[in-house]
Amino acid sequence: MVIKNTDELTSHGFKEGRKAALEICEYAIRSANAIDSIKKLLNLKDHILEIDGLHLDLAKLNNVYVIGGGKATYSIGKAVEEKLPLSYEVFEQTIPKFMAASSLSTLEEFSK
Repeated sequence: MVIKNTDELTSHGFKEGRKAALEICEYAIRSANAIDSIKKLLNLKDHILEIDGLHLDLAKLNNVYVIGGGKATYSIGKAVEEKLPLSYEVFEQTIPKFMAASSLSTLEEFSK
């Protein structure tokens, strides 16, 4: 559980309502977890990395760069690093928002 003090929060007042509200909050927090969300989007089979329908041949790439701007950048980089085998180096760096790639289709150009 993400919320650690549920017993304290549900010990008084409208207990059933508080419990339901905490369950909803717990679900929302878990759903917003960047690491889990990215891991669901990434699939690796042999040397082909699939990212939400985009297929990248990692055998043709020297490095994999995770570039992003914002609070979730570290978590996204960590998820990619956990999903890829150790033979692929992942370098992660936060950059200003105006420099971030506009879409995953940009990656397709780099993989050719």
